[in-house]
Amino acid sequence: MQFFGGSEISPSPPVPTTAGNNAHMMYVFNRNGVCLLYREWNRPLHTLNSQQDHKLMFGLLFSLKSLTAKMDPISSDKGNLGVPQLPGQGCSFHSFRTNTYKLSFMETPSGIKIILVTNPRTGDLREALKYIYNLYVEYVAKNPLYTPGTSIRCELFSTALDQYVRRIAYLFVSLLAMEEAVVLYPTPPIGHLRAMVELGKVILSHQPWLSIHVLIATPPYQADATAPYIAAVSNSFPSITFHRLPEITLPPSSNIVNHEELTFEVLRLNNPYLQDALVSISKKYKIQALVMDFFISVGFQVAKELNIPPYYLNTCAAGTLASFFYLPTLDKQTTKSFKDMEGFVHVPGVPPIPPKDMIKPLLDRAKKAYEYFFECSIAMSKSAGIITNTFEALEPRVIKAIGNGLCVPDGPTPPIYCIGPLIASVDEEKNGLAECLTWLDLQPSKSVVFLCFGSLGLFSKEQLGEIAMGLERSGQRFLWVVRNPPSGNLGVAIKEQGEPDLNALLPEGFLERTKDRGLVVKSWAPQMAVLNHDSVGGFVTHCGWNSVLEAVTAGVPMVAWPLYAEQRLNRVLLVEEMEIALPMVESENGFVNADEVEKRVRDLMESKQGKVVREKITAMKEAAKAALSEGGSSRVQLAKLVESWKH
Repeated sequence: MQFFGGSEISPSPPVPTTAGNNAHMMYVFNRNGVCLLYREWNRPLHTLNSQQDHKLMFGLLFSLKSLTAKMDPISSDKGNLGVPQLPGQGCSFHSFRTNTYKLSFMETPSGIKIILVTNPRTGDLREALKYIYNLYVEYVAKNPLYTPGTSIRCELFSTALDQYVRRIAYLFVSLLAMEEAVVLYPTPPIGHLRAMVELGKVILSHQPWLSIHVLIATPPYQADATAPYIAAVSNSFPSITFHRLPEITLPPSSNIVNHEELTFEVLRLNNPYLQDALVSISKKYKIQALVMDFFISVGFQVAKELNIPPYYLNTCAAGTLASFFYLPTLDKQTTKSFKDMEGFVHVPGVPPIPPKDMIKPLLDRAKKAYEYFFECSIAMSKSAGIITNTFEALEPRVIKAIGNGLCVPDGPTPPIYCIGPLIASVDEEKNGLAECLTWLDLQPSKSVVFLCFGSLGLFSKEQLGEIAMGLERSGQRFLWVVRNPPSGNLGVAIKEQGEPDLNALLPEGFLERTKDRGLVVKSWAPQMAVLNHDSVGGFVTHCGWNSVLEAVTAGVPMVAWPLYAEQRLNRVLLVEEMEIALPMVESENGFVNADEVEKRVRDLMESKQGKVVREKITAMKEAAKAALSEGGSSRVQLAKLVESWKH
């Protein structure tokens, strides 16, 4: 049994280089608490006299044993079973570790207690304690000149003990546990990086001595938008280390037609760099787990070859995860593509899904993207576990369906850990207060509709015009983030987004006519800070899962306007299952006219239907708080996740 304690701000000790630096001191007590022997090799600090020190150590030991017995009475008694025949048999063993030391303790049936205080990175010392007890039996207990209960003053025992403890190759160096680490590997978009980093922070809140390593893939199309974010995280969380993988170059023959295919190709080309990075990290750390974004099916085999447990972070809804898991089953049921199907797609735990609302890259099974996602489904089902950025109260039906194995009917379902919502804090995002927050300070409570569609949510000039007219006609206050329309080149569309010319993109006179109740922001706004502002009463969103969770934790009702990836499926979940959003209805080609924008914005802010949605999401905001509180469902799942790494 291990008890982990100590202050989170205690400095980590230097990496030991000799046995003397690893072993601090040793105590031997009898059953009455009398210290029979004390030895020290590298004690960091002396603050008490010997008598006080011995009493303190024995009292500490008694308290820790009592605590562990209450926490786990079966395990604490387990070691005392049986009649000892050889030294070390029938003994109980405990270890207690803090950031600055590790206390390893063995108690024999006769009441002799041997305590070793060592560097916290020292590994399992049971065999060492047994060996020391064997020395005690041979040189002390069997010595006819020794009187039981008196101080041990046997020169042969002392010499053998010192030689053993200082034997670098056998004891502490060989038993020295490498510092434990978890490696996180997100896909390139910054939203996925943020989700991974939030996971790292949550892990550190539970296990502060862990080292978190984040691998950053650098695609050729990616602007260096992550640099300021990475710098800020590094300054605030020194236990999180970022490793940029070498930039890859797409071959000239690449025939990539969409963002999903581009992402998969970049990750495939990064595989050699992933392996190199893991090998390099494993030379200094014991890697407990590799947590990959759900896109990274190609990393599964790398992890298995290196004997690193592969986990996946599902940055989507549990409903989306269920659809991924169920894909092989759906694939067997028909030869048709989803885009050609009629009726509904049925996934356990999920409302009936119109086929056109399935995950966008899966609509055409003849496309390369379908094959990629099929591989993801297989890899995830064989992983050591799936970490999901959701919480039980938000998606209870589908979480139960996954847990019962309904979504992977042909094999075992890996453990699912729902530890969300994982989102950045408002304070982190408000660095350099934006002009829009000052503007929001002047608006009435819950009066503003916020429109923001993510870094990849780009509209044509014509669509921007329809949104503008719909907002103007609605009469509602609004804060709208506008980006440049997409270009024909996928890489340029992502990487070279300049500042939009609002006068050229929006209808003539729109900015002037709406200046008293609306604000248009170029390219970016601090979304979390905006959503948590008292003036914001509604959110028109592209249904990216991060944005959904940010709205849920802020208690802001939504209008669901999906654009790409799994966002149409998210709309089904938000509207039909969770009832925390109203749907934006688009034409067959995805275009939304001004009348629809006007209707949905007004409904959200003024109608009875909007009021129901507002009440639902207010309740869900409280449920999210409860999930993250001590003893809440997400905290319990996090503890189970960390426990699974003790392999």
